[in-house]
Amino acid sequence: SAGCKVDKVQGFGTRFIMFNTTKAPWDNKAARQAIMYALNTDQMIENIFSGLAAAASSYIPVDFPNYQEAATVYTYDQEKAKSMLSDAGVTPGDLVIRTTDNTQAEQMGIQAQQDLAALGFNATVTTDTSAATYAAIDGGSDNFDILIAPGLLLNWWYGDNVWQQTRTGWGSSAEFAQIRELMTAALGQSGDEQQATWKQVYDLIADNCVLYPLIHVQTVTASWAD
Repeated sequence: SAGCKVDKVQGFGTRFIMFNTTKAPWDNKAARQAIMYALNTDQMIENIFSGLAAAASSYIPVDFPNYQEAATVYTYDQEKAKSMLSDAGVTPGDLVIRTTDNTQAEQMGIQAQQDLAALGFNATVTTDTSAATYAAIDGGSDNFDILIAPGLLLNWWYGDNVWQQTRTGWGSSAEFAQIRELMTAALGQSGDEQQATWKQVYDLIADNCVLYPLIHVQTVTASWAD
């Protein structure tokens, strides 16, 4: 800021969480939701992003014209997380948090490890390059529980492709089929009708939280003139 004009805007870049739904307890929506409530995203934003990010309240950031708050918004609540795990019959144990070598994602994984320790989980953090991380997951032999990494587009993450068919293992679910149907319908609509359909998409994705943004990153630029 010494001599430059600094601007910051809310961007589409995210750091997301993804669950391996091919293994228990992450095939249980309540267990996934409990983890979402256990993560202190506000602390992540302050400590890791120097405040230059916002906790997700929908799939897309608040500044986007099609933004609508999701029916389920995850805020830090350890007691609620513990209660949900107990009600779901989940006994915390060992789990593996994978992160890519994006510095912020790696640091988020370390804080997630600490947050989940408060619930009784013994989390191990494994960090690797994006290529190596996804190669291991796509190979089908990686026994990870949670992934934290950078990502972006709705039709990429929730397309009928490797993300839901292989990486999350959720592609055969009725909920995924419903999301795809609604997304296809929304692309052919406009105005209030389209907004109503997108709201259903955002609500379904947030409620199931199979692959969901934890934070939306702000973009910072600096400019100067003679």
